[in-house]
Amino acid sequence: MQRAVLGLLALHSGTGLSRSAIIDALWPDDPPATAVPMVQSYISRLRSLLGPVCPMTGRNGYRLEVAACELDLFSFGTLIRRARDFETAGELAVSSQMYAEALELWRGDPLADAEVLRDHPAVIRLSRQRADAVLGYAQVTAAEGLPDRALPHLHELIAREPLNERAHARLMIALAGSGQQAAALGVYDLVRQRLEDQLGVRPGAELTQARARVLSQQIPAAASTRWPASAPAGAHAAPPRSAVREVPGQLPRAAAHFAGRAAELAALDGLLDQLTGGTIVISAIAGTAGVGKTALAIHWAHRVADRFPDGQLYVDLRGYDPAQPMPAIDALAGFLRSLGVPGQDIPPGEDECAARYRSLLAGKRMLVVLDNAGCADQVRPLLPGTQASTAVVTSRDALAGLVARDGATRLDLDLLPMADAVGLLRALIGPRVDAAPEAAAELAGQCCRLPLALRVAAELATRQPGVPLAELTGELADLRKRLDLLAAGGDHRTAVRAVLSWSYQHLDADAARAFRLLGLHPGPGFEPYAAAALTGMTAELAQQVLDVLARAHLIHVASLRRYGMHDLLRAYARELAEKDGGGEEHQALTRLFDHYLHTAAAAMDTLHPADRHWRPRIPAPATPVPPVTGAAAARGWLDAEQATLVAITVHAAEHGWSAHATQLSDTLFRYLDYGGHYPEAVTIHSRARIAARQAGDDAAEAAALNALGLVAFHQGRYQQSACDLESALTLFRQTGDSTGRARVLSNLGVVSYLQGRYAEASGWWQQSLAVHRENGDQTGEATALVNLGLLDMRQGRYQQASGRLLNSLALARTTGNRATESTALVNLAEVSLRQGAHQHAAGQLQQALSLSRETGDRNHEASALTTLGEVCQQQGRYEQAFGHLQQALSLSRKAGNREDEADALNGLGEVLLATGQPADARFRYAAALGLASEIGGKYQQARAHHGLARAHQAAGDPEEARRHWQHALGLYTGLGTPEADQIRAQLATTAVEENG
Repeated sequence: MQRAVLGLLALHSGTGLSRSAIIDALWPDDPPATAVPMVQSYISRLRSLLGPVCPMTGRNGYRLEVAACELDLFSFGTLIRRARDFETAGELAVSSQMYAEALELWRGDPLADAEVLRDHPAVIRLSRQRADAVLGYAQVTAAEGLPDRALPHLHELIAREPLNERAHARLMIALAGSGQQAAALGVYDLVRQRLEDQLGVRPGAELTQARARVLSQQIPAAASTRWPASAPAGAHAAPPRSAVREVPGQLPRAAAHFAGRAAELAALDGLLDQLTGGTIVISAIAGTAGVGKTALAIHWAHRVADRFPDGQLYVDLRGYDPAQPMPAIDALAGFLRSLGVPGQDIPPGEDECAARYRSLLAGKRMLVVLDNAGCADQVRPLLPGTQASTAVVTSRDALAGLVARDGATRLDLDLLPMADAVGLLRALIGPRVDAAPEAAAELAGQCCRLPLALRVAAELATRQPGVPLAELTGELADLRKRLDLLAAGGDHRTAVRAVLSWSYQHLDADAARAFRLLGLHPGPGFEPYAAAALTGMTAELAQQVLDVLARAHLIHVASLRRYGMHDLLRAYARELAEKDGGGEEHQALTRLFDHYLHTAAAAMDTLHPADRHWRPRIPAPATPVPPVTGAAAARGWLDAEQATLVAITVHAAEHGWSAHATQLSDTLFRYLDYGGHYPEAVTIHSRARIAARQAGDDAAEAAALNALGLVAFHQGRYQQSACDLESALTLFRQTGDSTGRARVLSNLGVVSYLQGRYAEASGWWQQSLAVHRENGDQTGEATALVNLGLLDMRQGRYQQASGRLLNSLALARTTGNRATESTALVNLAEVSLRQGAHQHAAGQLQQALSLSRETGDRNHEASALTTLGEVCQQQGRYEQAFGHLQQALSLSRKAGNREDEADALNGLGEVLLATGQPADARFRYAAALGLASEIGGKYQQARAHHGLARAHQAAGDPEEARRHWQHALGLYTGLGTPEADQIRAQLATTAVEENG
């Protein structure tokens, strides 16, 4: 009953409810004599549970004291109103997105666990609003030429309302517009029968007209154009709140000289054409190792890519990799990033990730290629949830569970037909095949007609152009005796292993050794310098060896100067390393880890030279390293090797190289932090912490905890951040590391500052400043000064703030600390802005932007853009202001900096309010308030309340404005900021105006 009361008040948060109305809702037939005290009891309990959003007693009964941003119902209504406005204005793309975002807010039936309210008029009215939204979405997407986007919502609506003729008519139009005329007519037949059986009536005019349009093919086919790159922007046309993402196109390059498989390609085409029912059609391409599963899947995917206008996703699940098959959650994280989800929004659990992934794919036509799966459980979380998208799964396993439970259609690949096998040899070897057809057929048979084996054998033949094919087949026959070639019983796995051995046996000593050692590489790919590190070769010789191995199809070219190794080949190479490597595996991996650690350190020294003394000093390895002396080269190397560095750290931590794991963590933390690579940072720093603890290395554990604390406060997890940082502080004190202690003190100050505890933050930063000065650490001193200057500026001490910030700027420039230089410039610009020096502020911000972009520092770039947007807004340049703030919002979401995201949203609210759009401004302020409240950011909460008060006042709602004025005043007063005095003056002026 408490839940029912809370639900009722939430549904009527704008008006409130009388006590009698609540009693009528809870006991519609026969209220008990104790109804009044019972309601009073429910209200009292809710007040004690809900705190600041508790039900308030007013003249007309009870009202829930809740901000608009805390009600998805409010957001739903706002989005629907904006969708209809944009539709009226002819902005169909923006309208469609508004409808889509509104419908995404639904998580089921409203008040589903309050059975007593099931038939309440407010609940029924809300369900009607949802249905109207679905129909409006269907109408807009049909007009836009993208009718299939509304199909999932229409199917859900019809499941809830099986006799809704308008919904069925819209579904018919959407299906026909998507090229599914037969399915559209089937819908008509189904609902016609249902109406006759249950109501004894015939279909109405709208259904009949829809059927006529389908039969006469008057419904245009879906447009080939994709979702627009951006929505209209300007001073008076706000774009949708979610940035539109690029269409992913992740398919790898198709294999050269693809031969045969005509029947299988036709079967795949047929499966795709059958996508008219409610079942997801999955083609699980199974078959023996080397039979060409991946080649077929990718070749076909390229052929049909144009039928999936929303993009193609691809992942190698490494299902049979003996070391590290890819967990489903890692694949989901990669897909979510490709679909535009920023790092901080990727859920921590597999189920939540899978749900988010399915939601993003709902209504989209995407092709998902899941290559090299190990088992059905690895695949299931990656399957789309609707029929519009198709998944293609390749695996050596038959995936019987996927077929039985998930309705997959399995396509088993057999050996190539002899004609196709010989045709592949002809394409690879040339005229020698036609000159000796019998020998070619025998060679194809010795290769078991497996594409992988055929390619390896063809490489052997092309290496010896003067040797007849008959002589080559004789040589292979001799090898069979020693290597058990073409094992009895038709074990094609054994045959593939044997064929790989042919290529290995024909390698020279350097290439053979390189092949064995490359199988040890833990990462997803490698370049020549990594190969040189593993083998101890020069870079030139390593490149030559890689070329030899690529020609022999023992590795493959993934991109320019980057290579990969099929997991079957990797397993075979590791087996050879254990058997024939002479025990050099440990030394080879140590050289490899030294290579990555040193190159990472060199790249970081290039990008952030002022922090060099905070990172471990890594001696130069004996093997060559890539040049990373320029900022672009350093950042490019780190970005290209990011996934490999994660895999290297994990492997090192788990297999006895704990020092490498902890040093990689300590070296990379600034890159991971500034770049917003938070999921990768958590993996690296967590493994480093475990490795350090197991090794008894307190200093390394403290460094990892400090890095984890940084990640946590950027993601808005302030309590976890403080816990990690306090543990790090304890360890640094125990080890006597004053530099580490000062850095943690600075970070603890940031956590306190973000939560609005300014006095506490000042204390942490003053301690940090004292220790850094005692150590003579100018980099740390500059950081402490810029933080204290920020605090002075926030509390209105502008002269003192300028002094500290200018001192910090000078120190940062002396030490080459570009991150702190950028921060100091942004904060100085805000001081200038508050004092009315707009041009001076703009110049400082342009310098800050240049610095942050040079180093790839997304966090400081977002801060500079937000402040630049505020400068433009105060100058009346609203279009430029909106553009800068939209960029800042996009960057902060990508980087995962939630404080900056709230800041940008508040800035957008200011621009919209200044341009006479209070409704849209309220939407932005409410979003900022919700985000800031979630993470505990007091200053941004105050800004959002301040903005909401002015927006409500502009919209003629003084009572709501006054409520937000009071909230803002309380927060600003607690922070000690000058905005509190401004609000007091505004409230006094308002009171005078209201009293005449």
